Amino acid sequence: MRSIIINLLLCLTFAACAHSQEVGSFTSKKTDRHVNVIGTRVFLIPPEGFKQESGYVGFHRVDGNKGFIQVRDLSTPFDSMRFYYARERQSSDGYTLKEYEDISVNQYRGKYFVVERETWKAMTIVFGDSTFFVSLMSGFPPNKQFEDQIRSTFSSVYYDTAFVVDPLAIAPFVVDHSATKFKLANYSSGVYVYTSDGNRYPKDRVGINVLPTTKDGMTAEEFLLYHAGSIGGVSDVMLKNKGAITVNGHPGYEAEQYFTYNGKDFVKYLAAIADNEKIILIEGYIESDYEKNLSDVRKFVNAISLR
Repeated sequence: MRSIIINLLLCLTFAACAHSQEVGSFTSKKTDRHVNVIGTRVFLIPPEGFKQESGYVGFHRVDGNKGFIQVRDLSTPFDSMRFYYARERQSSDGYTLKEYEDISVNQYRGKYFVVERETWKAMTIVFGDSTFFVSLMSGFPPNKQFEDQIRSTFSSVYYDTAFVVDPLAIAPFVVDHSATKFKLANYSSGVYVYTSDGNRYPKDRVGINVLPTTKDGMTAEEFLLYHAGSIGGVSDVMLKNKGAITVNGHPGYEAEQYFTYNGKDFVKYLAAIADNEKIILIEGYIESDYEKNLSDVRKFVNAISLR
């Protein structure tokens, strides 16, 4: 559970944020100090000692101490994401909910909440409207000075609806399109969706999600099995044909996950590819013609190179 907050009273003192503040709401303006979070329409003034990294949508602390800021900018209505920001979901995994409030971010409705346990603090702000949902999350060991820096950064948030996102600008991988029929169909905050015809709803109903993430000490096998175990809302789940693979010189792991959803049988092909810093997870969703489509998805995986 990782979260971030704007403290609506303390933010009054953050002169560097170029914003004005009222209880329950704040406004911000984009300045020459703002940095675009690559792959999103979000602009922030990052804390000192943070930088953006390939394959991560947000900022990491680079001074040897733990700390991150993660950003998600989704093309989905704010209200449809209530399962993510609902109060009752915030106290889990040993965390205690410390703060939870309704806010507005410029003209957008939002929430902020803070959770904490003995060695870790997590702060979240979410906002959006009927067309988008943004979450800004930070996690760090409890430290008052660092916490104030995070609050200042999040009070500087500016959402530029006119900004044109380059979906491949932050991609830590490349695809050899001469070796696969799949084309980029959609991008949303770090998730790349590929289909056979480049449309979000392809005729063959085969879709591939590519999700880059930081390695965090896990192997490709460990990450894939952890991810496979988190599937919910389905029945008759079976994991088959697991094994190690090598993709363009990088170690990986693959598996086929069989399940039933709304009375229909699906196969999800999973592959994870790793290097020293990151893991790329590939999910291929298949509804029919399983053998042929599994072969096509595997060709796509073998067309990926990490960078």
